[in-house]
Amino acid sequence: MITFGGGAALAVTMVVSSGSVWALLWVGLLALGAVVVAAVLIGVLTRPVLADDELSRSVDGILRRTEPVRALPAFYALPVLADLATTNRQPPGFAPWLIAYVVIAVGAQAAGLVQYRRRALTVAT
Repeated sequence: MITFGGGAALAVTMVVSSGSVWALLWVGLLALGAVVVAAVLIGVLTRPVLADDELSRSVDGILRRTEPVRALPAFYALPVLADLATTNRQPPGFAPWLIAYVVIAVGAQAAGLVQYRRRALTVAT
């Protein structure tokens, strides 16, 4: 949510304040990333349960909880850093905002992964 919602809000702000075409291209990249993440999540949620007994149903449930971790939506915020480092297409004054956006998106994803690992370790023991 942070990656796509925050990125879209920042891009709209850039377009409104400076008429930046770069921000529109960035929104296109975010939209593509949102489609990919949605496809992963929909696939996990709509896949039929393959279980013959309670143990296999339990394993299926564990796999369903681990597979969304692979979606990694914060990955789609990282191209902003590459663009900041190599070009100067973003509107003036937005570089600190873009860096903060990437730090928040990646930081939230990392915190979620750490929390997920802690929970998985406590369930396993």
